[in-house]
Amino acid sequence: LIIWFCVVLFSSALRIMLFLTYRKEAPADNTIHQWELPYFISLMLSSFAWGTGSLLVTYNEPLFYQLVTYFFLVGMAGAALNVYTAIRYFAISTIAMILLPITIWFFFQAQTSTVLMASACLIFLGSAYRATKVLSDTLHQSFSMTHELRLAKEVAEHLARTDELTNMNNRRAFTEFANQ
Repeated sequence: LIIWFCVVLFSSALRIMLFLTYRKEAPADNTIHQWELPYFISLMLSSFAWGTGSLLVTYNEPLFYQLVTYFFLVGMAGAALNVYTAIRYFAISTIAMILLPITIWFFFQAQTSTVLMASACLIFLGSAYRATKVLSDTLHQSFSMTHELRLAKEVAEHLARTDELTNMNNRRAFTEFANQ
């Protein structure tokens, strides 16, 4: 238990240092993607610590304690689904790292209650996989449409200020420049 607690503290401290460094550097649009891999690695380390650590701490405990731990992990997985669903592989990987160790353990126990819980977890994983696909596709479409709208606005503003025949500024552009 102490080793598991130290691993959780270490992974949490690592993530906090990463967040503080990110805030300190305040990356621009072009460099923000280089932070994705370190963040993902720290997230996987933390998720792995919770998933495997919970199993290692409770596998010898009575079934009731294992189920309470499992419900706690399902709650963490639901929170991960809520927080990371915009980046699909973050959400799915986090949920898998948190739930799969104890879910596999429940299947191997071969008790009706544990097999049913593990089966319900697999259904949850399937619905999470589907939900993240729907949301990520919708977000992608929204971002694409926003980009297209921004480009169309720029073209419309250019056309509103430019004479089509001469490609010179028209009266509207002159008035705007004069006001400035």
